Amino acid sequence: HALFKLTRTPITTGKRFNNKVVVLTGLKAGDRVAAAGQHKLQDGGMAVLSDLPPLPTPATAPTN
Repeated sequence: HALFKLTRTPITTGKRFNNKVVVLTGLKAGDRVAAAGQHKLQDGGMAVLSDLPPLPTPATAPTN
């Protein structure tokens, strides 16, 4: 497990489909996102990431 410093990052979202949301701006390839429990996190805090592999980056983003 690795320890990482948390940074709150504003994002712009687009369409929603199949329980997923398109992120239009604010993230770059390789960024990790808290998918659960984010209400307990604080900007500048520390977190341990799970051993789950990151999701692959899509070749093309869906259009909004």
